[in-house]
Amino acid sequence: MCKAKILILQFLMVLIIVGVPVGVFGLSGNLTDENISIELSATEFEYTGTEITPAVTVTVNGQEEPLTEGTDYKVTYENNLYPGKAKVLVEGTGEYEGTAEKTFSIKLKNVTGLKLKERYAKSLKLTWNKAKGVSGYRIYQIKSGVWTFIGEVEGSNHNYYTVKNLNAATSCAFSIKSFVETDSGRKMSGLSTRLSTCTRPEPTKITEKTGLVCALKVKWEKKKCTGYEVWSSRYSDFRTIARKKTVSSKYNYAYLYDLKKEQKYYVKVRPYYVKNGSKVYGNWSYYRTVTTRPISAGWNTIKGHRYYYSQGYALKGTHYINGNPYYFDSTGKLRGSSYTMWKKAKNATSSTSWLMVTDTKTNATCIYYRSGGQWKLKKYYRCSTGAAATPTKKGNFYVCSKGYSFSDEDYTCWYWTGFYGTEYLYHSVPYVTDSMEYFRDSRLGMNISHGCIRLKIDHAKWIYDNIPYYTKVVTF
Repeated sequence: MCKAKILILQFLMVLIIVGVPVGVFGLSGNLTDENISIELSATEFEYTGTEITPAVTVTVNGQEEPLTEGTDYKVTYENNLYPGKAKVLVEGTGEYEGTAEKTFSIKLKNVTGLKLKERYAKSLKLTWNKAKGVSGYRIYQIKSGVWTFIGEVEGSNHNYYTVKNLNAATSCAFSIKSFVETDSGRKMSGLSTRLSTCTRPEPTKITEKTGLVCALKVKWEKKKCTGYEVWSSRYSDFRTIARKKTVSSKYNYAYLYDLKKEQKYYVKVRPYYVKNGSKVYGNWSYYRTVTTRPISAGWNTIKGHRYYYSQGYALKGTHYINGNPYYFDSTGKLRGSSYTMWKKAKNATSSTSWLMVTDTKTNATCIYYRSGGQWKLKKYYRCSTGAAATPTKKGNFYVCSKGYSFSDEDYTCWYWTGFYGTEYLYHSVPYVTDSMEYFRDSRLGMNISHGCIRLKIDHAKWIYDNIPYYTKVVTF
């Protein structure tokens, strides 16, 4: 034996005699000693469907180089395939002895990439990213605020599912869990990121279509939705759009204006539902055809406004028609009190064939007669109505009383027709008592009465003679 080895052995013998552990210097020891450190490359891993084998590093305090696997120790793994707690057993070999245990966790990663693949009125097809090695997936839907299991698919590659029996135009939310079948039972991941979506509205069907003057009206079946889109075109394939309109779900009809006269149009409707600020459309209805009407001489209603055509042109400015004054603006639209009263009259009903409308702001009275299902203007009278302190009663009334005259100390009014008992009347302007020749106050077009409606005496007499009881009276 050489001199150097003899010196080393003598040195070691001294250390043993004084009680110094030889393992501290890397020549021997027990893996459970406090001066020996065992570390794993990681303590948490994602499930992959294959065994997880983290690297093991064993070091001795005070020694730079770690111990060598296979020479100083060997490593075995337990429960390192499925999600849960796994073990690493490090057993000393050669100069080392004892067994140390370390643990790590295998977690089933949450499903990612959940999205909508196909959308229908009563069903939705979902898809998501495949998860390695899983046994299948479970699908959940929020119902009454709670995540509720609705279906399951098997196999890691089966990453799609169709949710059926849903309601049309309805918001819904979904989430996915993956699962793994193990010897100790099923292991589940957490819920995936939530997918909020909705079904499409059911398609509607056009029930009515009407051609109007340079316009058309279309009506359809109501469906559950946020609103509707209506398109018109001169072509059946809708290659160009003549007019389109969006209407609220409160309505199931629409008017499309500014079309060409005497022209055939195709029209179709589709409902939509708003989700997350975006429109989700239902299918289009089958298209229908409708032909617009020509502009005829006389009164025409275009885009909700009244026009009067003469010799192919709309009248403009002030004109007398059948002895009554009308004012038309520069586009030919009927304006002024006549127009305002016509709007009041067009949808009004009366127990007789007559209707009276009085505008207390412009101090005008219009008398209409029903003909052909519409109110036709018969008379247009200037009048005076209630002063600010004694206004004319406003609302819907009916003719309920009549009388030849009434008098006070210094005036007489003739031919009165009551529409609110005998308190509010149509009658002549005041004359000197018992006179039909000398006026007490002949002013018209002003708010000066005690609440009654004053007229020229011949106008008051015409109402008295011609307007029957129970005729509707509208004042505004």
